[in-house]
Amino acid sequence: MLLDIEDYEKLLEELEELEALRAFDAAEASGDKAIPLTRQYQRLNHTNSIVFSFSDELKRNCPEFS
Repeated sequence: MLLDIEDYEKLLEELEELEALRAFDAAEASGDKAIPLTRQYQRLNHTNSIVFSFSDELKRNCPEFS
């Protein structure tokens, strides 16, 4: 079977959306406590300098993460 590139790209986008929904459903069903994104960045900063650099850049460009 052959698909137009537009149809293929649309299928990939829909697959990514489905994967995101499944991940969300799994996270919700786990019953784990949600961690705010900014808090998680702070945790990662203590263990990974690459994330630290990314976080600093994120804070400079997105004030809501500071």
